[in-house]
Amino acid sequence: MRLVLASGILATVVLAMFASPVRAQEAEVAITSAKEASKTKILIPDFIREGGFNDKENRDVKMADILAADLNFSGYFEATRVKEVLGDPSGWTSLGVDNIVLGGYSTDGREIHLTCKVMETAAGTAVYTGKYPDALRVMRQKVHQMADDIIFRVAGQKGICRTRIAFVSDMTGHDELYYSDYDGHNVYRLTRDEGTCLLPGWSPSGNYITYTSYKRLNPDLWWVSSTAKSRGILSFFQGLNVAASWSPDGERIALSLSKDGNSEIYTMKRDGSGHRRLTINHNIDTSPSWSPTGREIAFNSDRSGSPQIYVMDSEGGNVRRLSYIGKYNASPCWSPKGDSIVYVSREAGYFSIYKMDPTGENVTRLTFEKGQNENPSWSPDGKHIVFSSTRSGRKELYTMDPDGKNVRRLNIPGNAQTPAWSPMVQE
Repeated sequence: MRLVLASGILATVVLAMFASPVRAQEAEVAITSAKEASKTKILIPDFIREGGFNDKENRDVKMADILAADLNFSGYFEATRVKEVLGDPSGWTSLGVDNIVLGGYSTDGREIHLTCKVMETAAGTAVYTGKYPDALRVMRQKVHQMADDIIFRVAGQKGICRTRIAFVSDMTGHDELYYSDYDGHNVYRLTRDEGTCLLPGWSPSGNYITYTSYKRLNPDLWWVSSTAKSRGILSFFQGLNVAASWSPDGERIALSLSKDGNSEIYTMKRDGSGHRRLTINHNIDTSPSWSPTGREIAFNSDRSGSPQIYVMDSEGGNVRRLSYIGKYNASPCWSPKGDSIVYVSREAGYFSIYKMDPTGENVTRLTFEKGQNENPSWSPDGKHIVFSSTRSGRKELYTMDPDGKNVRRLNIPGNAQTPAWSPMVQE
């Protein structure tokens, strides 16, 4: 099969590789509703300006808003914003409030320094205190750090408020690689290739991002550091070098190469050496996704006559088909806990996001809005999914819970697509 990729076509390239004109059959899928776990009720008053200095930017309100949004998004808290909390914190116990966050900030004339005290209302004692200096230019990041600390100390879980989402956007007129905070703020440009960039993927350390670029007029696989200070090329065979996925230990990369005439899945070392071919057939194999154990790889193949989800051992053996509902299934992404695989399925010309067990059972539809809902990627705690959608008329990024609820749009300029959620911050 000969692939012709038009300039400007972005990461739907991988889906377009399966040029099936057949509409997917309507499928009966499960719509599950699990009982929501009890959340810790927490109050977030405005931060206190220690010293009463004048702050025209109203950081006291902004920082409290960011913190409340972070804690609510985490899924562990029911955070409520209030202007202030008067009297003894224990008085709030009768109203069902578990904790109160007393945030404050001061200035030395050049910088601002944040403080945080989390009070347990029942005992009237502090369960966490923290200091976050030098926050003037990185206010949001410092509040995200505060939120992660509160999540860990109160809920006993690692927070994802300092994680990032890599994506491609045409905000400059070209499809370039960017990342933002998990909530869509602090957008940072990583490439200036002035051409098409495709399919970012994070290294397990979070220090590097792989992506495909047409910078040299061929879809080569590149890497760029998360600071954008260094970059290099990893795979540059003639034809496709796309859909890179890092192994959990960061030592190997699975990718799709078309150097053999059709798209096949290979693995290679992290430095681009030691290519090893895993799939051998005359059909298209692409979109590899490692299991969190590193022992298996989910992927796409049309070997059955239409694009479907398959899984194989990481050395290429024991191939078995997972998806049987729908005639066009693609873009698998394994959950961090290994208990689910999200993917897209085409129905009546539109892509929707689905989830299934690694056995192929318990298929559940997650998106129902008309539009192209594509490229799902898990948050590192497995509690959220980011994806791209054209439901508004342009390509935008959204997050949702693994059951499809709590959909939130990220406010990112231009047409944004092909998101990839970063790993946890390494402490």
